Amino acid sequence: MISNNSMEEKVEVDLSFMNPLGVKNSELLREYGKLHPCVIPVVCAVKAWAKQKGLVSAKENNFQRLTSYAWTMMVIFYLQVRVGLVPSLQRPSFATYDPSIQSPTFFINADDDDLKMAISKGKVCPNYNNYRLEDADKLTRGFFNFYGLGEFLYLTPVDITRGAISPQPTPKQRREIREALRTNRFKPKLVIRDPFLRNKNLASNCSHW
Repeated sequence: MISNNSMEEKVEVDLSFMNPLGVKNSELLREYGKLHPCVIPVVCAVKAWAKQKGLVSAKENNFQRLTSYAWTMMVIFYLQVRVGLVPSLQRPSFATYDPSIQSPTFFINADDDDLKMAISKGKVCPNYNNYRLEDADKLTRGFFNFYGLGEFLYLTPVDITRGAISPQPTPKQRREIREALRTNRFKPKLVIRDPFLRNKNLASNCSHW
């Protein structure tokens, strides 16, 4: 890994060599970006905000700052579970089996015929046709509302492989969590699962959310 810091541009860049998994990560994000016109604008808006606030670091061990990759995971997860705009490309719900069991780096392409058919029939992405490019600002605001509450973080990790909050919190659990947040008795700990290295938490350097 080679790190390069540009003092004039204030840009941090990490160049990785001999790392085929990094290529797979980039390919996966590219396919998510092709799923819907709103995905890339929302990702860019959130990352720009995080960078402006000093919350982005190219290094994973930088205390209390997430990598650009981790922020992207959070956006995709939000678009999956709250908006219903994109599915999981690694465990498509319309598949008859879990292909990722045989290949940890498996994912389908955005132009997969079965995926397109599932979207058109409303089997996945129930709100796919309810949003257009001009709705990206609305979706960006929704991102901050979603994570600002932080309720679900007690119960489930950010995991785009699953693309779901599992298990769904009961009404009683929601009330208990809201009360805990209101009285500042607990602070949710952020867990962002790497889509390929399943035991890796991309937010392990963040003590709380």
